[in-house]
Amino acid sequence: MARRSRFVVAALLLVVGLLVPLAAWLVTGLSAVHKAQSALAARAEDARRLEARSLGGRVMVRLSALRDVETRRPYFHYQSLYHDPMGADLGASITPSPLAHGAADPLIASYFQVDASGALSVPTYNGEVDDLSHGETADAGHRLRDLLAPSARLLEAAAVDAPEVDVVAISAKSTFFGQQTKQVLDNSDWQQNANANEIYGSLKNNLKGNSKGGKPESGYPSGLTANPGTVLITIEPLRWAVVSIGGVPRLFTLRRVTTPAGKVTQGILIAVDALERSLGLEGAQLVTSLSPGQGEADIVLPLTQGSLSVEVPPVDPRSLDTERADLLREFLVRYLPIATAALCAGALVLAVVAQAERLARQRSQFAASAAHELRTPLAGLRLYGEMLEGGLGDPAQTHTYARRISEEAARLGRVVTNVLGFSQLERGALRVKPESRDLVAWLFETTERLRPAIEAAGASFELDVETDELIVPFDADALFQMLQNLVDNAEKYTREETDRAIRIGVAVTKTSAQLFVEDHGAGIDAGFARTLFDAFSRGTRDDGPAGIGLGLSISRALAVAHGGDLLHEHVTPRGARFVVSLPLRPAASA
Repeated sequence: MARRSRFVVAALLLVVGLLVPLAAWLVTGLSAVHKAQSALAARAEDARRLEARSLGGRVMVRLSALRDVETRRPYFHYQSLYHDPMGADLGASITPSPLAHGAADPLIASYFQVDASGALSVPTYNGEVDDLSHGETADAGHRLRDLLAPSARLLEAAAVDAPEVDVVAISAKSTFFGQQTKQVLDNSDWQQNANANEIYGSLKNNLKGNSKGGKPESGYPSGLTANPGTVLITIEPLRWAVVSIGGVPRLFTLRRVTTPAGKVTQGILIAVDALERSLGLEGAQLVTSLSPGQGEADIVLPLTQGSLSVEVPPVDPRSLDTERADLLREFLVRYLPIATAALCAGALVLAVVAQAERLARQRSQFAASAAHELRTPLAGLRLYGEMLEGGLGDPAQTHTYARRISEEAARLGRVVTNVLGFSQLERGALRVKPESRDLVAWLFETTERLRPAIEAAGASFELDVETDELIVPFDADALFQMLQNLVDNAEKYTREETDRAIRIGVAVTKTSAQLFVEDHGAGIDAGFARTLFDAFSRGTRDDGPAGIGLGLSISRALAVAHGGDLLHEHVTPRGARFVVSLPLRPAASA
């Protein structure tokens, strides 16, 4: 129990000193990996949001710069024809708008104007003056007017209903942001801009009359005169808004212009796709929505309605999975070799302790068995020796007493020989000296030497030899020790059997000569077969015949030293068969 407790104590120490730290390291390491994996997703999301805000800032700067420029644009540029009040020429000076051929900025899809009656017009298309409405620009303007016209009231409402918004200037030039512009015009300038189409037509007719020699008339159409006085034009700042056009939310910048003729809404349709291309958003996209913006990616623009935001696609989950797997792999690459080495070292320590305890038990068992095996023949030797010395017993049995002394001495010699053989085996000093000789003749001679003791024990020999002569290299003394151990075991393990015949024979194969010993006893239990040839192992229970468990171990070692082997075979229906195989030629190690 004390020896067994040493193994238990060693196991407990290893658990406390090795498994607990390894388990703690594993738990804390996996927890750290899990936190790092979670942080990966968080960092990726933070990076996505930061990129969205950065892109949003670029968009805001670009759009603010655009509005900064467009805020200074006079209200009458939104007409296809206009009269420039600051022109050098006096009188009626009607020219096409600088916007008549489209916007110079690629972000502007179209300019438009909604008058007080709700009619929508674009400067690139003039439906009243035929010679100004031709070409690709006019066709594109016509299409844009048809697209925007159904939503004219929505555009007007987005501008009219807008509250006053104060915006921090992005550029030092943005001096008009958040404030109205007041413009005072001569009444004649106002009239000419308000009736630019009519005046343009009158001027064109007059020019045709001059070509025929007629006298040019006034530059004003019939019923229109240059009345004295001034008018006040109020231009509100441009404001951003998202309006649904054809079911699609689109981005506009809108302003109200108050004129003597009523309220006018002027605006610009922003080409969001062109904005994306110009800024190189690299996979991100601008999203316009009719609902108010609430996300972190919303662009900080003063929209009167709707929202504009940058949508940056999330990180590919597969790349995150790869990074997560890399983190776990990195930890396992550090942990597993150290843990494996530590566990192997712990297992080795436990194996050494277990082996030491097993050897201690075996040596204890060997000491007890050897003492018994030595005491029994020594007691017989002493008994018969004293009888002969003292003239005791039957004088007629003197020969029998002497034979018993010889048998007990032989038995004692077998025990001593096996012990010495095991000592040589442990030291690696077990050697054999094979010499070529007749195995069959040797077997007959040897069995005759063993027969008296075997028959005295109540057993008998049966010889089974296939050939009359078989020359084999073997060490006669070593082979005698093997045969004696096998015969002794056969005799001991058949003492309870009715058939105590021991069958000994020689067989020949292509490569070896086989010497076998077979009995008709109970045989070897399957549970003992694996350790049958181990030192101190016995193929029976504790209540079996006495012995020290070295015979089979020494015999196999001697057979292997010959270059052969010793094997066990089951015999049907009962019994055990041990076969010593000897090579037909000398072993290489002999």
